[in-house]
Amino acid sequence: MQSTSSDYSRKRHACRQSLVLIGLLWLLIGCGSNFSTPRPTITWRLAQPVAATITLGPTYTPQASEVSPMQPTQVRDKVVYLTFDDGPDPIWTPKILALLAQHHAQATFFVLGRNAQAYPEIIEQQRLAGHMLANHSWSHPDLTQLNQASVIQELNSTQALLGATSSNCFRPPYGKHNQQTTASADQLGLRMVLWDVDSADWKQPGTEEIVARIRSQVRDGAVVLLHDGGGSRQQTIEALEILLPELAAQGYRFVAACS
Repeated sequence: MQSTSSDYSRKRHACRQSLVLIGLLWLLIGCGSNFSTPRPTITWRLAQPVAATITLGPTYTPQASEVSPMQPTQVRDKVVYLTFDDGPDPIWTPKILALLAQHHAQATFFVLGRNAQAYPEIIEQQRLAGHMLANHSWSHPDLTQLNQASVIQELNSTQALLGATSSNCFRPPYGKHNQQTTASADQLGLRMVLWDVDSADWKQPGTEEIVARIRSQVRDGAVVLLHDGGGSRQQTIEALEILLPELAAQGYRFVAACS
């Protein structure tokens, strides 16, 4: 009986140890279930100067269509007044008119009365193209060397030929004027227009020189002196082929003066 009782005690002790171990194991499992699973890390990477990229697993790069395009810089329009003296000429004026039309440029032509009388069809082309016609005297004299009656005749004859649709502006030949010239013009209701930028194209100094002179002096509101008559104007045309697109790219518009 004693031997049997001893065996029974040992079995009960072993059973208690097993239950304690099982309880500890369940306790450990239950506590472990309270820990969160580690999450992926989100990092920021500068992919392009215009946008940031979120990296979450595979790298994501914005497509071009997803990035807002930059707005073009708004440039205020600047104005240049192109003026041509001494025409119309049957060779050079039509070529200049074609070039101006190509670049959507308007200009003012200070015409000589005797040339306008000789080439009325060119005068009509200038009108139809929307250019402004103005008075440059009848025969291109130095008005400061004439008496007042002769000055009035030079200006009045041209103004009458151009008609009511022409402007009320005039430009004295060579730019020369005095008090008598001004008084004569006032009497006819004309106002004198000179220039800010002298291209010196009448000297035919070379295309590069004409371009350089205009480039260095042009500004918003400048009146540029050019010629469509009085000799070969090939250099003038070549200079305009360079300057018209160049100035337009800088924000200049070409508007007729005296309009």
